[in-house]
Amino acid sequence: MEKKIPYEKFFGDKKAIIVSASGNLRITLRGIVRQLGISANNVLMAQTFEEAAKLIDQQMPEIIITEFSIEEKSCIELVDKQRQHKPIRLKSLSCVISSMDLSVHSSKSLDREIDLHLIQPITADLFEKAVAKIILQKLKPNAKLQLLEKVRLLYSGKKYAEALSIIDAVPAEAQDAKLLYYKGSILAEKNDLVAALDCWEHGLDLEPENYWCLKSLFNHFITQKLPLQNYKITLKLLDHHPLNPEWIPHITRIFIANEQYKKVVEYFDVFVNWDNLDEMKQEAEQINDMHATIAACMVISANFIHKMGDKPLAVEALIKSVRLCKDKPKILSQIIISLVKMYEFDQATKFLTMIEEGDYSPELYGAELQILNLDEEADAQEILKQSIGLIEKGIKSEKVYEIAITRSLEVKRSKDRINALVEDACAYFPKREKFFKDLLQQVISAAS
Repeated sequence: MEKKIPYEKFFGDKKAIIVSASGNLRITLRGIVRQLGISANNVLMAQTFEEAAKLIDQQMPEIIITEFSIEEKSCIELVDKQRQHKPIRLKSLSCVISSMDLSVHSSKSLDREIDLHLIQPITADLFEKAVAKIILQKLKPNAKLQLLEKVRLLYSGKKYAEALSIIDAVPAEAQDAKLLYYKGSILAEKNDLVAALDCWEHGLDLEPENYWCLKSLFNHFITQKLPLQNYKITLKLLDHHPLNPEWIPHITRIFIANEQYKKVVEYFDVFVNWDNLDEMKQEAEQINDMHATIAACMVISANFIHKMGDKPLAVEALIKSVRLCKDKPKILSQIIISLVKMYEFDQATKFLTMIEEGDYSPELYGAELQILNLDEEADAQEILKQSIGLIEKGIKSEKVYEIAITRSLEVKRSKDRINALVEDACAYFPKREKFFKDLLQQVISAAS
């Protein structure tokens, strides 16, 4: 690779840190940056996260090139640390490298405005071509880029008044979406939310897919608990930008609030394909909470989809959700109960074995009893014995009472006992009194 003057002008006597657990990748990257004009003495090498953090604090390099995942941690912390020492972006360079093209990596790179996000394998030619445009922009930034950098520095330093005065000095017709994002963010810090919304919405008028304005509106509507207003913003983010894992619980709730139940199922695989990444292993609690939210929303969606007449999709949603229910017996119980309501007894029976009896809810006892009750070879006396036994143990379920009442009449229990059973059911479920009394009459009529 020929040395080119623009590279030498940019890199000059700058220091670069290369962070990778792979010795081969470190050597490859070292050779590349050396060919771009960085002297051997200015190339720092780190194999571990801790080693890299120490070198950044000690040497304060202007350039950081790092693998995305270091010892099951995200490199974003290292990039943030490097930028604390060298905050002027026009004079620094950040590059992260992923082993594969993953949405979670892309989203974090976008959110932190990483200069380069490359996918392995890395070659000298690939690196040079990728970095060329960025270096030229940094060497000869136009007036717009210089203005944005000045505003960004002031905003990150919380010098809001100075930043706002610079933005307001720009003619309205010359303000772009990114500048309006900063203006809206400053106004939001000042609690002028109406003006902030106007800025972000105007930014989208100019650039309908602008990430920063979309993200700001998305976060605002979440904070204000306005899921109906957030639906279109959510779709734009999903359609045009990589998925940020932190959005997932909010997005599923937004779909539910907007009755877009099939969207929850449609995006299920997208929502769960990132959670086994190395850097997410440190976020076990976060992953567990997200799994709970996604699984619960899938159950809600499945039940509505079933009511809409699409049973196959509803069952598919419930079965998919099971993989997220480890150590979540309450949600798994709801999945089983829903499968029973859909008459998917084989699947329900299979998943029942995943729950310890101590974690059974009354409704789950009722669902299990319903499966036994619908077996054509089931013995009426045995089913009645089980249902009465559950009631006597204090396990109160509408389904248990329903089965107990119908089986009591079938085996010709005394009228007093049956009436007492109905009265007990009505007392425990007063809103269902008419149902139980009608059930009694229906069974009596059928038997006569």
